[in-house]
Amino acid sequence: DLLARLNAAARCTGGVSVAKILITAGCGPRGYVRSENPALTIRVWANLLPKLNSAPLSVGIAAHPISAMPYLAGLKTLNRLDQVLAANPVRQDIDEQLLTDHQNRVVCATNSNFFWREGEQWFTPPITEGGIEGTRRALWICRLGARQQHAALGRLALAEQAFLCNAVNVYRPIAHLQGRALTEASPPQSAALVAVNGGYQFHETAASFDCLHADADNHLKQNCWSKIRGMNP
Repeated sequence: DLLARLNAAARCTGGVSVAKILITAGCGPRGYVRSENPALTIRVWANLLPKLNSAPLSVGIAAHPISAMPYLAGLKTLNRLDQVLAANPVRQDIDEQLLTDHQNRVVCATNSNFFWREGEQWFTPPITEGGIEGTRRALWICRLGARQQHAALGRLALAEQAFLCNAVNVYRPIAHLQGRALTEASPPQSAALVAVNGGYQFHETAASFDCLHADADNHLKQNCWSKIRGMNP
């Protein structure tokens, strides 16, 4: 049972942990054709939550655009070569980089989703050709009422506040975006975050997930709800 294996691995760490589940199609013939009846390989890791850093980031733009893969958009697969190429900024004054598509529209960061605020409205790029449909991204969309909109690089000049998020640290404020200073670094008041090991996580309550589950017609929320509840393999 996958959940039992996950719980057992987490208990072995003796503290607050980060778990990773890797599912592959197992061994197969040479080439790209899969076996008719693949034997899935499932591996589970758990490690103590590392010391996190919530210091505001300086964020630039990666020179390498992300590959367009609309059929795989939203999925976290082992094909992360675009992120590998962008993970080492060429300038030492850059902490992280945003990846763009071939139309120079922002998609995500190397290991995080991206949110920005214009006035009172929050935005995040849609998951259409790349990026990960993360559960924390979905919770942020719900709590902030964020709109999913494409943003060309020039539009980032309108951002008054911005942050990155992933499953390990749900709020990394951005202090400089493309060299321009952003003055607001505090988490949005609607976030209901708690400090965990130097970073942030959502205060996990039933209301957090009910927020995702409220709109039965919204595919994004339903898909993320399924991931959280473990209904999807």
